[in-house]
Amino acid sequence: MRGRILKVPSAEVRPTQDRVREALFSSLQCRIAGARFLDLFAGSGAVGMEALSRGAASVCWVESSLRVFKILQSNLAKLAGDYDDEAKLCLRSDVFAFMRKGTAGGTYDIIFADPPYCKKGRRSDIPSPSQLLNAIIASGILAPDGLLVLEQGADEPLPEHSGWELTRDKRYGGTRLRVFRLNKELESEA
Repeated sequence: MRGRILKVPSAEVRPTQDRVREALFSSLQCRIAGARFLDLFAGSGAVGMEALSRGAASVCWVESSLRVFKILQSNLAKLAGDYDDEAKLCLRSDVFAFMRKGTAGGTYDIIFADPPYCKKGRRSDIPSPSQLLNAIIASGILAPDGLLVLEQGADEPLPEHSGWELTRDKRYGGTRLRVFRLNKELESEA
């Protein structure tokens, strides 16, 4: 899908920059082929579409905003129409409700989460990254030996991550990618 143009809702989302996406997929290149990929807080869907184009077996996009979801669906129809319908699932849902309801459809090898960046005076309706990490553990949607990639603002503190092992923490301008995997003790309990 290289070089194709995506529609991006101007005010509601902050798309992952091309160079950040490139760095992300370079680091995941040996794990992406055949993987089940989950794109939380999907926005325009660019990250999940990149995973699909690089050989992920399936991708699930989750976006809560109706306006953004319609743009995501349009992007998928335009850019991912050639891919098998079983390989792509696009859901309009709150990320936490998606995980609580068990609608995740099994486990995922790679979860990419790009929640709204933390800002001073965080709105009460925006969950913290620590809450997201805890919800992923509670939901059981991360496959054994799976990875969680968390995109955050470059200056955001490392979230409390009990139960997680931080395997990579890299800054790209105003963005930071943090890669986590479950602690081995938690994996063996699952």
